[in-house]
Amino acid sequence: MGIVNGLFGALCGAGFGIGVLMVRHAFRPKASRSRTSPQLAVKFDLRPLLFKWRRLLLCLAAGIAAVAATGWPVAAVLAAAGCWWLPAVLGPDRESERIIARTEGCAGFAEMLRDTLSAASGLTEAALAASSVPPKAIEVPLRTLHSDLRHGVKVTEALGKLADTLVDPIADLICATLIHANGRPSRNLPATLTALASEARDQALAMRKTVAARAQIRTAVRVITAVILGITILLLVTDSAYLDPFSTAAGQLDLAVAGGIFAAGFAWLIRIARPASVPRFLTRLDALNQAPKSDDLPPTIPPRPRAARDTEATH
Repeated sequence: MGIVNGLFGALCGAGFGIGVLMVRHAFRPKASRSRTSPQLAVKFDLRPLLFKWRRLLLCLAAGIAAVAATGWPVAAVLAAAGCWWLPAVLGPDRESERIIARTEGCAGFAEMLRDTLSAASGLTEAALAASSVPPKAIEVPLRTLHSDLRHGVKVTEALGKLADTLVDPIADLICATLIHANGRPSRNLPATLTALASEARDQALAMRKTVAARAQIRTAVRVITAVILGITILLLVTDSAYLDPFSTAAGQLDLAVAGGIFAAGFAWLIRIARPASVPRFLTRLDALNQAPKSDDLPPTIPPRPRAARDTEATH
């Protein structure tokens, strides 16, 4: 009877958690309001959850296993939540590694552009040559750039598409520099690309130092979590009577409070470990492409000497 009640509590807890996620997704405001309606636009989209159905099933299985082993409904909720969020805390920092690799790839692309500009007959040919052997971290966007340029897409449009695909401030700087240099005298372009590549590598090095410092905190969190889970499983197997006070309503409340404190700590760790997002600036390519070139500017009329103006005024 206790196991049945525990399974019922686990299902209720899982349903409550899914309901909270659905409400959160349903009432999340859009990034921008509609121009035709002054009301706040809401979005109800469960597709992100549908793409993670295997993870949802794994969390549900962990909750059912926890309540079957302990008979505690709160344990089911904690196990399901831990199965969903703990990998982000205890696992490797893949997001930071991806950003570092992308930044270093942008630096390599800038250096290849610099080296091919001297041998190429123009910016389009240089971009084609540099994107033919792309760095692995940004291989797919550069292959797309190469294909676009070979099929006759304008270099400014292809570079804008590249910047929108990479979504990186360094990539914005490189693409903006190339777009501005298109059709203009580009004597300083190799030096500018060298400076951008150096800046990108400096940023990647700084991020690597930050990731290395955070690795110690992740190791400490792994040890603490493993010790707590190990002791709990050991007591359940060897001396389950020691944990009988948690089977009461007050014990479940205490377990919920302790789990909430741990959850708050893990959420804080996830928040501080998340890489800071730098806002992009290359978002108005239409204005950049329409900027007047030096050859398109109207000729300036030099001012006449003051003596000529005084002579005309007397006449």
